[in-house]
Amino acid sequence: RESGNAFLQQASSSKSQWPSSAEVLETSELLTSILEQLTERQQEVLLKKLDGYTQKEIADECHFSSKTIQRDAEKIREVAQQVLSSN
Repeated sequence: RESGNAFLQQASSSKSQWPSSAEVLETSELLTSILEQLTERQQEVLLKKLDGYTQKEIADECHFSSKTIQRDAEKIREVAQQVLSSN
């Protein structure tokens, strides 16, 4: 799988405007807040998901069961919702 940021690839191929520096900073701070509350494995799952991997691809690459990756994804969503609702 080719490494890279799916967001940047999509943004560069679309005609949409780039986010402002304030929006990038806010998003970066939110992502940092989320990552700080996750285990290393959950961080890896999140980053792979952001790169466009499916849950099955993540499970195969990380050598965990699909069920483990599903539980990690649920925890990631829970933490993200808590961070977003507190801002």
